[in-house]
Amino acid sequence: MNIKAFIFSQADRPVVNSKKEIDHTYKKFRTEIITSVFISYAVFYLTRKNFSAAMPAMLADTSLTAEDFAIMSSIFLHSLWFHEVCWRHAG
Repeated sequence: MNIKAFIFSQADRPVVNSKKEIDHTYKKFRTEIITSVFISYAVFYLTRKNFSAAMPAMLADTSLTAEDFAIMSSIFLHSLWFHEVCWRHAG
């Protein structure tokens, strides 16, 4: 699927006029965002700590270097960010 076509092919939504609707929408989004950020960070933190604990044994058993592990850790962080920012609210 072409991402650009998906983003720009969305139908126009009517403007929300009621203050009550706006407050309800913002409250819902605040709750969803805080919850998703908290859970994502907790999962990332626990996974990263487990990865750091396993890294010495993996360094000894594989031909990978410490730089390779640093790159993998960085890619994991960026993929988590990409998922949360780009795909969580796309649908």
